[in-house]
Amino acid sequence: MEITTSKNQVLTPQQKRSRVELILKSMLMNHSPKEVANLLFEFLQKHVDKNRVDLLLQDFIKQYDNEHHTAIKDTLKD
Repeated sequence: MEITTSKNQVLTPQQKRSRVELILKSMLMNHSPKEVANLLFEFLQKHVDKNRVDLLLQDFIKQYDNEHHTAIKDTLKD
């Protein structure tokens, strides 16, 4: 699955969301959970300028869980 559009194309927020969801769903379907974790880690290392991206991700997931009343797994607790 490849999205073939110009890197300079301006997308609406909904278009961007739809494309990212499609890419992530495809990744989840075609790779093991371990591979997905490795792929996302590599992506974050290359594209996020923060040293402690693990803390940013943990805080984001906690906030999402709180807003959506989702159970927080033990691995994300302090």
